[in-house]
Amino acid sequence: MLVAWFTWDSLFSYLDGTTAPRVVRSDLMGCFTTSLSVVGELYRAGIPVWYMRLMSTINPSIHVVSCSGLRSPEFIVTNPGSFGFRPVYQGPPGQAQIEAILYTSNQYIDVEPLPFPEAYRDHDTASQQHAVVEPLGLPAASSSQAGPSRISASSMAAKKKWNKNKKKVDPYYRPALPKTDPNIMQKFADPFNVCVPPLLDGWLPALQQGSNELQPSRTSWPLWVPEPHMVTGSPSQPRRQRYVLHWLMIRESWWSFLRNPSLQTAMMSRWWRAYLDDGFAPSPKVHGDHETARQKAVEVLTSVFRGAPFNPVDLRPTWFGQPVSIVDDVLCRQVAWEISEMGFRLELVKLDLALLGPGKLEPFVAAQRNEWLLQIFPGSSPLHIIAYPSTDSGLSSSATLERSKSLEGLRQLMLSWPDCPEQLKASAPLDQVSQGTFTSLEPIVKGFYVQSFVRIANRPPILPRQRPDASPFFESPSSPSPPPSPSP
Repeated sequence: MLVAWFTWDSLFSYLDGTTAPRVVRSDLMGCFTTSLSVVGELYRAGIPVWYMRLMSTINPSIHVVSCSGLRSPEFIVTNPGSFGFRPVYQGPPGQAQIEAILYTSNQYIDVEPLPFPEAYRDHDTASQQHAVVEPLGLPAASSSQAGPSRISASSMAAKKKWNKNKKKVDPYYRPALPKTDPNIMQKFADPFNVCVPPLLDGWLPALQQGSNELQPSRTSWPLWVPEPHMVTGSPSQPRRQRYVLHWLMIRESWWSFLRNPSLQTAMMSRWWRAYLDDGFAPSPKVHGDHETARQKAVEVLTSVFRGAPFNPVDLRPTWFGQPVSIVDDVLCRQVAWEISEMGFRLELVKLDLALLGPGKLEPFVAAQRNEWLLQIFPGSSPLHIIAYPSTDSGLSSSATLERSKSLEGLRQLMLSWPDCPEQLKASAPLDQVSQGTFTSLEPIVKGFYVQSFVRIANRPPILPRQRPDASPFFESPSSPSPPPSPSP
């Protein structure tokens, strides 16, 4: 950066005011610009410059030799996740870029916080009021210093970190930045698990790209349903069986309450995990934060079930009306599919409400959006799965026409969301476009949903998964005797 400043100063600080250009510097990269004033200044400085304009801005007196479009460079990695680091800054260069570097990256004495200090150009006028530029976060330099940009050693020492023995341990001290939990980043990869069905086609790339919107310093949305990997993804078979049985104990009641918007309740991820591990009965071997989280979950569950016949001792794990005593891989995949399907539907409704705003949901608007939800999820209710399906429909359908109708309902919802892609706004209904157009727009719809959700919820969304086959669980005879509860 210091070399760049000296290069700039040598080119611009001593221009004689004439319009005659210098010899063009072939060792400089140059730039593209849409500003005529920038063109003139760079032209006189001998810096290569290309003036970009639309055809509508060219008058008839200008002779156009040829027109050229823009082509993005190839083989350039633009995904910061490829390097495993969070980018310091994303956006156009300028003051915001410099501030981001000073706040979050290594800061040295030779870094000039102001990229183009206009006050330094006039070196001959003694009365010129020069601005004293200090690195952000440091105290102002003494007025007795000579020179406009000189920074005293005492001002640099003001930010040194001291330990209890008053020893200097970090001369370039800056507050620690919040770090992204590696467990959260792993959720964006959706690792393979034999007891969790894979995501529907096209959703995994959208999920991986959505990790760029994660902000470690922000609070995340809680979970209305536990994550599928949490319930059925444990490598320990006893733990997996315990988690699934505890979920099936409250499943039907929990779904019925979530269908009522006034009763929808969410819990923190650690609360869900603590309940799934121990249920309503506390474990005598577990204390501290785990038990506190379990008690929080039990408080939420008992408050939700208040007013309904509820006794933890009477709860029995059932799966679509059939009692469950043995948890095998087939049942785990079916349970994970239903959690993913219901979680996706519920989070879509919550995201749409958060982006649109409750004040804009007039009766007509709410009714129209409910029609689009029914188009996305064909059935009597978007938040109700009456029976385990035997065929794929809606977004999971292999038939392009049926899937395009569901995606069109999702596109209609997204048109009122902030930053909706222009491709979606300008598109005809997805169930009326050509096969090629639909193939190009489908990943845009899925990517924009994940991007919007992560921006608002600051966590990965629960996405729809491939439906496992209904057999053999629903074809096997029921157990002759009621199974025991996993935790009395």
